[in-house]
Amino acid sequence: MKNHEKNIKAFVSALTYKHYLGIIFGSFLTLAGGFLQFNGSKETKNNQENVQAKPSFAKTIRERGEIKIKDIIYKGALTDNLTGFGEIIWPDRTSYRGAIKNGLPDGEGEMHYPNGKTYRGKLEQGKIQGLGEMQWSDGRSYRGEFKDGIISGKGDFISANGERFMGDFRDEKPHGNGTLFSPDSSIYMGEMQNGLMQGRGTLAFSGGGLYEGSFMKNQMHGFGEHTSSDGETYKGNFKNGQRHGFGLLTFKNGRVYEGKFSNNQPHGEGRLSLEGGEIYKGQFKDGKIEGSGVCESQEEKISCAYFLERGF
Repeated sequence: MKNHEKNIKAFVSALTYKHYLGIIFGSFLTLAGGFLQFNGSKETKNNQENVQAKPSFAKTIRERGEIKIKDIIYKGALTDNLTGFGEIIWPDRTSYRGAIKNGLPDGEGEMHYPNGKTYRGKLEQGKIQGLGEMQWSDGRSYRGEFKDGIISGKGDFISANGERFMGDFRDEKPHGNGTLFSPDSSIYMGEMQNGLMQGRGTLAFSGGGLYEGSFMKNQMHGFGEHTSSDGETYKGNFKNGQRHGFGLLTFKNGRVYEGKFSNNQPHGEGRLSLEGGEIYKGQFKDGKIEGSGVCESQEEKISCAYFLERGF
């Protein structure tokens, strides 16, 4: 749009009053000659009526026309400042049709680009500005706010693969709060930064399950709570999408592990409680009991072999 804006400004500056006068006067003389010859045999009263009609005819010529300057074609109102409804066609075949002010697209209009992209909506001084709709040839679409020709503000974007985001945008990327609908049917509601899930949010997985907590670069990261589709729950810290740090894991069979995690598995100091009330306190490695620990049942010490046989 910047090149188009420069070209149209040059176009407007080149179109001086002499151009207007030449266009109007030349057209007027050609048509007036035939007009007078046709009316030469009529009475004076009729001649006077025809003379009075000439200004209105000249006005019509002045209001509508086509001009080509520096390979830019303008069709529309031929007023001194090129203001009104019209059409502009650039050398690269980009075209605009709509409201024009001072030779620039300004108001409601429609842009068509050589690559198949189209825009319908508001423009200000040659720039896409305000509410509008953009369509791409590959199936992408956007409805919402624009600023200085780019997507910025509240909007609804649908990508070529069917992914959809409704919410805040900045510099043509989701940024702020919104809802992301993924092609796999998962849904995210929360904060976005530069097109990525980042900050606080809630993610409903396509296969079932829910996560509420912190995100970083599209992954569960920080403190959060995850419930799987089979009823298993984890509340604690995550790193790069995996359980990592301290957390509380409740299995679907009722067993509970509370302690440290690494790479999604119990790892380090922890406590395992079985459904019968038996408790193991000690070390874990890669999800398994490691080394010696303290094993209790109803506040009585028992053999840790009991836990080794059952595990999680």
